[in-house]
Formats: sequence, structure tokens, C-alpha cells
Amino acid sequence: MSVLDILLEGTARNVQKTPQEQDYKVLRLSEELGRDVVFKLRGLSYNKCHELADMEEMDVLTVLAGVVEPNLQDVRLAVQYGLLQEGESWGRHGVTTHDLVKAMLLPGEISAMAHCIQQLSGYRMIGLEAVKKN
Repeated sequence: MSVLDILLEGTARNVQKTPQEQDYKVLRLSEELGRDVVFKLRGLSYNKCHELADMEEMDVLTVLAGVVEPNLQDVRLAVQYGLLQEGESWGRHGVTTHDLVKAMLLPGEISAMAHCIQQLSGYRMIGLEAVKKN
């Protein structure tokens, strides 16, 4: 049976339509808050990965693009972390979601989370294996 036949018979998912998702517990936040703080992360599309590849603050942008939950666009988090006052919106005083990520997570946590998102996107993992011919 050819590889084409296998692919045509199979039920492999369209990775553009159904990216991988995984829950990750943020250990420091969980310890500080006394409850499990679990972020749902999603792999990114090929186009999004390449869009972010050469950008400044790539890890922060990867986190913003790949975190499904909590909603990092929710301005209440910026208020909670002292970046904005109640009733203010993003952009006030130049505050952005980038600032929120850096206020909420340590640099190493941002890097680790970006790494996990990259793995869910198929990077930083071995996805191919050489086949030995007899």
C-alpha cells in the first residue's frame, strides 16, 4: 500500500482546523494563590508561527497568541496586576497585553510557556524518523 493510499484512507486531522491544545499548570502562581492556576495552550498555525518568528519579544507574542485560557485580553487582569485603574482600557498610559504578560509571569515562565506552545505547533520536537532500508 502506498503512502498516498494510507493518507487517503486515514482520518488524520487537518491541523489548520483543529490545532493541538494542552493544559499546563503554572507552578509559581498556583503556589502563591493556593489553588491550581492552569493555562490552556493551543498550537499555532504555520502562518502565525512564521509571522512571529523574527519579531521582537517573540516569546511574549507567542504566549499572547497561544494562550486560550485565561483570556489575556481581559482588562480586569491589567487592573488586578496594577497596570490600569478600574474603568480604564487597553492603551491607556501605553499599557498593552504585552505588559500584562510581563507583569503576570516571570521571564522563565514566559519562555517555558512559549516553548510549550511551539511544541504544540510541531516545533522543538522530533516529528520525523529516518527509515533504514534493508
